[in-house]
Amino acid sequence: MTLDYRKTFEIEIINEFQSAIHSKMLNYVLNNELDKSDSTNLQVNLLKQLSNMNQICLLYTS
Repeated sequence: MTLDYRKTFEIEIINEFQSAIHSKMLNYVLNNELDKSDSTNLQVNLLKQLSNMNQICLLYTS
């Protein structure tokens, strides 16, 4: 696998942006004492999707 520094840089920016959004959403859910198992709540669903995105390694999938 060859290193493409521009692609790596872009992936790192996406990862940092996603992490920041995940942190803000987690704080919102915790501060408002939302039930994290309630799948009908939009914020809880978004938090779950962002958590799943944390598990994906974009560097190897690109």
